[in-house]
Amino acid sequence: MKRKKIVCCGEMPVDFISKMKTRGQMQFCATPGGCIFNTAVLSSKLGLEVAMVTRIGKDRLADFVIDYARSQGIDTRGIVQTEDTKTPLAIACIDKKGDASYSFYKMIGPQLAIPDKDIPKRLFDGASIFHCGSAYSYNDYSHQTLMKLLNIAREKKLFISYDPNARKKMVVGSKAARARMLNILPFVSLAKMNDFDLKFITAQKTLDKALRKIKDLTDAHIVITLGAKGAFYLRGKKRIFVPAFKVKVADTIGAGDSFTAGLLYRYACYGEKIFHEDTRTHLRFATAVSAITCTKDGATSAIRGLKQVKTFLKRNR
Repeated sequence: MKRKKIVCCGEMPVDFISKMKTRGQMQFCATPGGCIFNTAVLSSKLGLEVAMVTRIGKDRLADFVIDYARSQGIDTRGIVQTEDTKTPLAIACIDKKGDASYSFYKMIGPQLAIPDKDIPKRLFDGASIFHCGSAYSYNDYSHQTLMKLLNIAREKKLFISYDPNARKKMVVGSKAARARMLNILPFVSLAKMNDFDLKFITAQKTLDKALRKIKDLTDAHIVITLGAKGAFYLRGKKRIFVPAFKVKVADTIGAGDSFTAGLLYRYACYGEKIFHEDTRTHLRFATAVSAITCTKDGATSAIRGLKQVKTFLKRNR
């Protein structure tokens, strides 16, 4: 059977994860990362055909990330490399609970946009899903590129998935960032957010008010991840909560990204009608992918493939 195809657009940073700290010295493990790229890698591991679209530098860090993408079976023809662009870095420090806090070192400017001549329209041929988000969706110039890609995806009638993955330090007080996120919502078929994303986009201070407000902004499938508590689905009058699986946590890097990969895999396999009718089953699958991800360091090391997720679900009925 031919694999279902998904096109992903977002940043491809290198994550430097703090592994050890002593006086005068910190040790890091460097791994390819980024919200959308993590979802791309994990979607490929689950069995989807994946293509990545972004703009990064022409340097050793970029080569490191692209080499990893190819090793995971990802189509990299949509990755534009230029000398005037620097590959972004994310410094992650892990606390005792396994939760990560980040510092980002990245460019903001026209070097993030993909020139019109390099926009890979042909990558969308045969695709069923377009997934986008993170800082690429709310930074000025990359947002302009994303809007062009969203129009291509809509013209081709793709299922469009959006994960804002907003970082508090980068968006708080930014009316422009919120406005750009709101620009995207009319295109979206599925919006997966955490509670901060939801409150920020809706400009509400409580989760209940934000949930009421989001229904006025989009008729998409809405999924809110709540960390160790689980996940919540909302569309129209339909509301479903699925608790998280209990596992021994190594760290939570990529927990939300892997959850999204699980959702997109299920949509690709079953289509929107069944996705909506049997939502609880699909949420539970995504929650299992996320739980497994948290059992090992980093975003993509724990997931080996679809069989592993199915086995986990059988053992945790």
